[in-house]
Amino acid sequence: MFEKGFLGTSAPFYMDVSTLYFALLPILMAVAVFLAVKKLFKAHAYAQMGLFILTIAVVLYFEIGVRLDGGYFAYIEKTSLPKDKMAIYMVVHIFIALISTLVWGYHTIRSFKEFVETKSVYQNHKKVGRLIFAGMTITSVMGVGVYWLLFVQGIS
Repeated sequence: MFEKGFLGTSAPFYMDVSTLYFALLPILMAVAVFLAVKKLFKAHAYAQMGLFILTIAVVLYFEIGVRLDGGYFAYIEKTSLPKDKMAIYMVVHIFIALISTLVWGYHTIRSFKEFVETKSVYQNHKKVGRLIFAGMTITSVMGVGVYWLLFVQGIS
């Protein structure tokens, strides 16, 4: 978990795994949405549920790694990045990630239950799904940005 990663930086393995997953997440979510467009609603429902569960697992893996590896401050101290600007970036990133993930979880559970019971979804399903996709895409891009800033750009 803490051995050197595979992306060619000084980042540990868990950080590389998490970053790669979040770099691919918008594509995986788009594939799941494409299933709904093709009217494969059951496949769409299971894909979204699976992605949500996998995302939570990756976030837990990442958070355990960060906490056991000294935390954010241990990483930021090894860089030449301005600490105040990076802190603002991190607060925005965590805020968007938290809100997007909570809404995604609620939306996934609500939609899955309704689909199982009625074979349909609630009225604003597509609109909420688009907002979640946007939020998770922003979260993913910002997360990859954090990796780039800490382990590529900001190396002192």
